[in-house]
Amino acid sequence: MNFKSSFKGYAERVNKKLDGYLTAQGSLIESMRYSVLSGGKRFRPVLTYAVANAFSTDFNRVDSSACAVELIHAYSLIHDDLPAMDDDDIRHNQPACHKKFGEAQAILTGDGLQALAFEVLVNDHNLDPETRIKLLQELTRASFEMAEGQSIDLSVVSQAIDIETLKNMHRKKTGALLSCS
Repeated sequence: MNFKSSFKGYAERVNKKLDGYLTAQGSLIESMRYSVLSGGKRFRPVLTYAVANAFSTDFNRVDSSACAVELIHAYSLIHDDLPAMDDDDIRHNQPACHKKFGEAQAILTGDGLQALAFEVLVNDHNLDPETRIKLLQELTRASFEMAEGQSIDLSVVSQAIDIETLKNMHRKKTGALLSCS
């Protein structure tokens, strides 16, 4: 199988799993579904599956990790799009969550996705408790570093910054979640 077809297969797998986690009814789940299932490359979960494949790991053992990292990524994009941050109105060629559902609902949507990411890992009984704890620790670390990177980004808006600050910002804001994948 070539990389392109593997990428597509991994993305389809995570989309199906994500859809399964977002089946309840209600306005929060509606905005969560909108934000998670309406597009995106799925690069982070695809990376998770590619590494699992390289180590001949059963995908059932990494589904929760692939979903969790994508849920954290989706939550971060929702918060990043808010007027208080980057103030973006469009995400995946459609209205950003705060434009479709309002700012308050967008914040809650991001919060819900973050909580769901951790719940998905906690409840994965394909993994022993020690492995789940290690995965939770890694996702927590990556989430915090991602927030640090966003904080750096906001603190230097309209300022000239040195290359080390720029590299540190990107390492945290983007790299932390990629390394977690």
